[in-house]
Amino acid sequence: MHRCALLTCFFVILLLLASAIGTAAQTTNSAGTNVVALGPEKTKLIGRLVIETKFGPPNYGETPESDKKIRIYVLRLTLPITAKDMDGDGAKKGLDQIEVFFREKHGPNSWDAAHRAIGKCVSAVGEIEPSQLAIEFTALVMNVNKLIVLKPNECRQVAAKRD
Repeated sequence: MHRCALLTCFFVILLLLASAIGTAAQTTNSAGTNVVALGPEKTKLIGRLVIETKFGPPNYGETPESDKKIRIYVLRLTLPITAKDMDGDGAKKGLDQIEVFFREKHGPNSWDAAHRAIGKCVSAVGEIEPSQLAIEFTALVMNVNKLIVLKPNECRQVAAKRD
């Protein structure tokens, strides 16, 4: 019985540590906007995952008849975010969507899993960076390490915090 209590205590502490690490880069300011840090820290964002079609190479919309059409994954955030770089400079405020990338083709945190989650409310955990490439269409991008489809009531609870 004592051993079981120790194991339970260990797992509770482990769960609390994992939760703290997963949201270490995110706080909420007085206006109710999530403030996230750019860089290598893991950040958790919640929103609806959608696919958008954009004009790609060679001219990214300047010549639509010859530009390639590409599909991108976008997380439409339940709560807007303000992003600050590691030095606290260069804040991007009121962002309500972020382009997301997945490193794997198959598995629970992959392109396949993302495709099955289209139109659903999800929790995405990963690193957030400013857009730097022509194929990045939002101000920020997230390299997703973990993707979880949420229940509809979980998403509504987060949305209710917005008001």
